[in-house]
Amino acid sequence: MRTSSFLAAVLQAHWLLLTPASAYGARGYAERALYFLVYQMEEIHPTATSGSGWKIAPGCKGARRGIFAKDRCNLAEFVDHIWAPMDGETEANRPDKSKITWGNAMKSAKEANVIMSLLTSATINKIPLTETGTSGYQGKLDVQNKLWPGSGITDYYTSLGAFGERAAQLNAEMDKAVADGVLGDPDKPPTQNAGESDADFKARKTKWDGQSKRVTQFRKLFSESKTAALTVQNMRMKDSWNHIEKDVDWKSKLGVNPVWDTHNEGRPNVGEWKTINEAKTIEEMVKSGMTKDAAQAKFDSVWAEVTSTDSYKQHRAAIVNAQKTMRAMGMEGRLTVENCNA
Repeated sequence: MRTSSFLAAVLQAHWLLLTPASAYGARGYAERALYFLVYQMEEIHPTATSGSGWKIAPGCKGARRGIFAKDRCNLAEFVDHIWAPMDGETEANRPDKSKITWGNAMKSAKEANVIMSLLTSATINKIPLTETGTSGYQGKLDVQNKLWPGSGITDYYTSLGAFGERAAQLNAEMDKAVADGVLGDPDKPPTQNAGESDADFKARKTKWDGQSKRVTQFRKLFSESKTAALTVQNMRMKDSWNHIEKDVDWKSKLGVNPVWDTHNEGRPNVGEWKTINEAKTIEEMVKSGMTKDAAQAKFDSVWAEVTSTDSYKQHRAAIVNAQKTMRAMGMEGRLTVENCNA
């Protein structure tokens, strides 16, 4: 672990000030999957009777009938609501969602992989760019006005980190409602009490059926939001290290080819990526004739160059906040730790 937590915080703060709210390509789809899943969690919340407590895209009104509202947004409406033009674009570049064939899977947009697949096809299904926008539903987000209005959250990185906190808050309150008997526990179906009439038991069982279905649906959304958060982390890790591997002429700078480790944490959604094994790379530098101290100093100097690049800083700030979301959701054991990059 070469970069200190202090430096990570400095990098994050730097990019909060300088970088617009953006997430491109596949990682943009994964992040939108996370956002939409937590958006759905809010409407199943124990106190969600009128939307008064909704914080995520509360102004998004659409054709989907939620549990406590008849005008909640479906996925297409949600990503359109939070869309923002990229640099050089205007409102005229907004994708035309009526020209996109979303398919029947739209009805099952409660799974991270389904959502990511839908958003991918919405961008690359060969619809003319004049009808879908040049970037589809990825790229910039209107964080301040549409995604988190009135919250004080104005930038992409803080937004990404806040979703885990919101999901964890909702989950804790749902668990409390079940523990307190406010909502039926799916794992504890009711049994008929002695002396209880069949009609009374049927009414109580019917109420439990509805409540337990609600709790089960909520827990599925929370589980899927974890999948989305993990995918975001791994995509950022992979993108960051791909740049590090390909954009640096390592042999000319170090005098040897670095030793790379392969990470498999990204399967199945992301795949493998490589990271530098610092200790073994320095061993190779020593074998080439350098002293250990000289090899370490040269490696440190080259690594300092890498961490000064805009690409590294952007990815690092996103990774910091993706992992903040994962920690909030109890995913400490799934955090990807690298020997050179955190």
